[in-house]
Amino acid sequence: MGDTVNAAFRLESATKDVDTDVLLGCESFEWLEKIAKPRDFFKARTVHLKGYDQPVTAWGAKFAALETFVAGIA
Repeated sequence: MGDTVNAAFRLESATKDVDTDVLLGCESFEWLEKIAKPRDFFKARTVHLKGYDQPVTAWGAKFAALETFVAGIA
């Protein structure tokens, strides 16, 4: 597995630790900001990913917030 796939898997696993449904890495979140205004729906969180030495910042949201977010950009 490449690092990107590994990080995505680790982010999904970390959702349980921070009580959220979805976590995006910073690069994905920055891309999303180019087409929408996600900051009202996502919250920055510091997560510790298994296999990584340093904690990372990820952006989390609950599914209900994502439904509202998607409806606003559709």
